[in-house]
Amino acid sequence: SIPGNEGPALVCRAALKPTAQVSAFVRSAAEDAFERLIFPSVQRETRAELTDMASQGAIHNFALNLKPLLMQPPVKGFVTMGLDP
Repeated sequence: SIPGNEGPALVCRAALKPTAQVSAFVRSAAEDAFERLIFPSVQRETRAELTDMASQGAIHNFALNLKPLLMQPPVKGFVTMGLDP
């Protein structure tokens, strides 16, 4: 999250020359572009990256927890013989 009006101010600094005659119009367009297009896009990309990282972490933890369960004998105290076809 960008505090206050720092987001639109960043866009205005990049797209606006303070001495231009159309600075009010360009400032309005830059603020609108940030609020409607840029910020939601950045938010979606960030959320998607965080979701992917969380999914990979969950799969890794599941694999770590599953391996000991699969490697233990099916019946404790008895020898089990398996055949590989």
